[in-house]
Amino acid sequence: MNNTQSNYNLRTLASHSNITEAKIADFNKIEKGWHYGEGGPIEEKIIRDAIRINSAALEYGFSETNAFPGVYGEIQLCIYHDNHYLEFMIYADERVLYVYELDDVEVLYKENLNIEEAVNEVRVFGRMLCGSSDLSTKNIMTQKSSVLLVRPSRVRATILGSR
Repeated sequence: MNNTQSNYNLRTLASHSNITEAKIADFNKIEKGWHYGEGGPIEEKIIRDAIRINSAALEYGFSETNAFPGVYGEIQLCIYHDNHYLEFMIYADERVLYVYELDDVEVLYKENLNIEEAVNEVRVFGRMLCGSSDLSTKNIMTQKSSVLLVRPSRVRATILGSR
């Protein structure tokens, strides 16, 4: 891959990552009664909290996220990675519900989290996923120089002025 292709791919990923954040930011523009006469704009504090969780997901390598407004002022934030699914429901009273599913089976369910605890759940999961990933350098790098087939060359010491 040449530099132009590499830069294009990074720009594409960066712009894709911002789609969910932009979508969440627009939740304060939702009209009152948007869902069959119910619902309204989402409060700024809830929007900021959802963006914080989304940003943490992007920081830890997740590139596929989505968000949906709720009728009662909540935001549902979804994070996807292969067969892993993380869902955060950020309620209008600032409580957060967290659900983790693997292969469509609920593995973890935590309610009444605060925003800091929710962001930490993303971090913990991101670290766990990175450590078990085939992309982890722990699994692909040579750990000891003694197992290298090609030995590093040795530089001969020379004395200045002699040949």
